[in-house]
Amino acid sequence: MVDAAAADRHVMALSREVDEDIAVLAGRLGFEVGGLHEAADGRGALMFHTVIDPHQWPGPNAADAIGGAWLHGALCGAAAHLQAGGRLPDRQTQAADLLEAIRSYEAQCQETGDSKRALARFGLNGDRGQTALAERAPASAVELLQADHPMTGQNARQLLGLIALDGMAVARNALDRLARDPSPANPSAEQTIDRMRAGREQLDGAVENLLGVIDELAGEEREIRERKERGDRINQPLRMLPVMAELVESQLKHARDMCAILSQARPKPQVLDDATLDRVKRQFREQLDHVADYEWQLEQWAARKKLSGSQRAEVTRLASELEPLRAVTRMVLDLADELAQGTIDAILRMDDAELGLKTLLGLIPPP
Repeated sequence: MVDAAAADRHVMALSREVDEDIAVLAGRLGFEVGGLHEAADGRGALMFHTVIDPHQWPGPNAADAIGGAWLHGALCGAAAHLQAGGRLPDRQTQAADLLEAIRSYEAQCQETGDSKRALARFGLNGDRGQTALAERAPASAVELLQADHPMTGQNARQLLGLIALDGMAVARNALDRLARDPSPANPSAEQTIDRMRAGREQLDGAVENLLGVIDELAGEEREIRERKERGDRINQPLRMLPVMAELVESQLKHARDMCAILSQARPKPQVLDDATLDRVKRQFREQLDHVADYEWQLEQWAARKKLSGSQRAEVTRLASELEPLRAVTRMVLDLADELAQGTIDAILRMDDAELGLKTLLGLIPPP
């Protein structure tokens, strides 16, 4: 049986020999590095999807960890192939060759109904091989896996060992098949790989477009921030009218709720502390500034000639809500200033004489 640990040591030795150049290492073991990476990405993601959660694809961190585990396993499989006296094929193993090997391996697993029996056909012991590769799983890969999915370190290592073991089996399968027949892969496999590459190129293009949009939005955000810092107001498009309506209504409700809460605290302001009231004052001072911005924007919209009847009615309604919002916001700020004189922190700052005098005068309610 193939010794996974020995194959791993051979890969590590070769890696040091070629200064960890993955392309050179893959070539020495009979693989074209681009095809090996393609297989690692696709097979690793599929295995993770199957063994962990049938309803969730891995996140970006987990994808890196499992793709790397499969790639490492494939290199170990190639090393084991050479150690077992196998010869490298006359041409490098490509992505389509690996796809054919994966399909063959999957068919054998289905035929036997037991992946361990299928592994044995490639000289691999499922239990020992998985354990050996799990022990060698990099700590960084374990951490990446745990970052995306809650699992123990041991479970993460076992999963990485399982995926690496799959890579070993597929790589040995591919090398054995090519050693027997180095002719090009089945046309259907080549077509599948071509479709996968085309899909990836489309995805890459979509990502580039999205990054461009994000850059544009970031630029617009910087411009808005700079204009705001200069004191300039930005005339918003009319489509923002429903957004403003939601903001005004939610802020008015929030202000009324806060006013009621602070009013209840007036008999015993010592139940509050400075930090709480500071946050209240900071928030509602900002809200008072927003009221002035809303008022200006509504004036800009009201001045437009091309407003529908419903739009003009909504602008008028919102304008009528601003005065109650401003009044209640100021009431909150006045209450916060009043209560700040009797917070627990304010009391602790008093000396005994001041505290006793204010208590006798009724300025500080008894606890």
